[in-house]
This record gives sequence, structure tokens and C-alpha cells, in this order.
Amino acid sequence: MAPFRPMSRAHAGLRRLMRSAALLVVCLCTTVGSAYAGLKEYPFHVELAKSARALELVAHNDGPATITVHLTIYGENVASDVAWPVTRAVRPRSSVVVGRIFPEDPKKQTRIGYTTSIQFGDLRAVHAPVNYRLPYGEGSRYYITQAYGDPLTTHIGHASQYAVDFAMPAGTPVVAARAGVVIDLTLHYEAGGLYQDLKDKANHVAIEHDDGTVAHYSHLQKGNPGISIGQHVSAGSVIGYSGNTGYSSGPHLHFAVTKPEVLADGRVGHVSMPVKFYVDTAALPFEPRRGALVTASYSRDSQPQAPVRAADAPAHDALEAPAVSVIPV
Repeated sequence: MAPFRPMSRAHAGLRRLMRSAALLVVCLCTTVGSAYAGLKEYPFHVELAKSARALELVAHNDGPATITVHLTIYGENVASDVAWPVTRAVRPRSSVVVGRIFPEDPKKQTRIGYTTSIQFGDLRAVHAPVNYRLPYGEGSRYYITQAYGDPLTTHIGHASQYAVDFAMPAGTPVVAARAGVVIDLTLHYEAGGLYQDLKDKANHVAIEHDDGTVAHYSHLQKGNPGISIGQHVSAGSVIGYSGNTGYSSGPHLHFAVTKPEVLADGRVGHVSMPVKFYVDTAALPFEPRRGALVTASYSRDSQPQAPVRAADAPAHDALEAPAVSVIPV
């Protein structure tokens, strides 16, 4: 395939060629697999459309989430006005022309193929300096069983290295730790356990924040608590119930805040980011630490309780290293 060259070097006969039937375009379109099941049904697609001067690759986002798309083209006798591959963030319910394609030699046939990979969120996102409320109801207290800064057992890889696990009984109400828009509801799985075939079968809810980051609440119980895709939820709103679905050693909530990143193989994955939580109405932040017992206290009438170390933390696959205290920062 000839190197992609800018539109300014288009041949003089291009416009005439585009009006004729001489141009044969064979489109071989491939969508690379995504990490989250909800993307398979998300209303996003890429179209190869004919304009007055060229063919255009247009990304259409018909849903409520910001979508990062990574596009690679290939073929024969192809030039373009952009350097490929291209990664773009497409805002909710909008369309973007990603690039224009035209023949390198107007007298020859052109074959064009492209590969796409998408992910929730904005690759340009800058995590706002915000503190998160605990993802469970007022007065409840649960152990943190895995957190960044401590030895990790299952949080391996960029997508989960800053995730936080909370041990809680199945059926415990899970609330939004930060306000945002619900962009994914995968709540139909039932099985859970330490089996490899369950790694992509955890129920979860994804919420996009106003800075383009996405919060993921995973291993939830089957069943929708009454929220819908595209709904804006406030911090503290119930979004699901804790469970033991997917690759899990026991009932717990896996919480992570991520933004997209392009992986070496061309897929768009996730990179997680560290988060700080707060308790009591003074909103004093603290970093999560494994083995801490943390009470959600946010009402004016509640009695603030600082996170404490618990020597009798429950057995869990993430509890293989000594527990440490949560230290307010």
C-alpha cells in the first residue's frame, strides 16, 4: 500500500473520478473485541461515506456516553488527509469525520479496509481533584480488602491497578460514589467463582463523570434497581446490589475509575486512576488501605467515624498481606 499522503497532493482528476463508476472500493470492516460486554450493544458505528471530493470515514455515536474510537485503515492505492491510525473521542449523540480517503492513482482500483476499537470515556480526560463518597449507604461499614499502595493479588494490569475492593454481603445496596450519567448496565449474569471463563461475566454498572472519566461498579447481583441507560444519578443514589458474579472469590464490590488508553495491539482498553474517599460532612479525604473498616457517615445527624485498622479483617483472596490503616490526607 502506498504511504498516506495529504489531500493537498490529490490528483487533478480526482473529482472527475469520484463522479465516475471507475472507482472500486472494497470495504473490509472489522471491530476489535472490547473488554466490557455493554459495548457490544452500544449504538456506535463507523461509516465509509462518499463526499464530493473523497471517501470519508465517519464515526456515529448515537448513545449517551463519550466514546473513544481507534481506527486503522489498510488497502491498495490509498492516500489520506490524515496520518493513520487515528484515535478520537466522540461526544454523546454526535458524528465526527475522522479522516478522508482518496486514490493515490486515479486510474487504478482502490481497495480499502478498516479496523475499529472503541471504549467508554474520553482518552483526553483529566481526572478532576474530587473526593469520592463511599459506594454504600449511610451508616454502613465494610472492610476494604484490596487497594492500591498495598500488595495486590488480583488487581493486575492498568485497568485495575488503582481499583478498590469492598467486602460486603450479597444484596447490599451499592450507591454512586460520584454524580454522573449511567452509560452501561450489565446486570443479567448469575454465576460467580474463580473460573477463567467467568472473567468477562461480572455484572456491572458504568457511570461517566463530567470530566470524561468512568466509574465501574462490578460483581453486582443480577437485577436492575430501577435505573436506566442515559439517566443522570447523584452521589448516594442506589445503582445496584453487591454480589458475587464473574471472576470472584466471594461477595464484594469492585470499584474503579478509569479513562481509555490505546493498547499495543490496537484495542482501546482502560487505565485506572487513584481515587480518594471522604467521610463525614467535613469531607475530609483519605486514601483507601487494605484491611480498613470504613463507615459511611454523611448526614448532619451522623456521628463521624474515622477509618480504622481491623486485625480481624475477613478472609478474602485479596487478604494475603498484612492489613494497614487508612491515613487521612
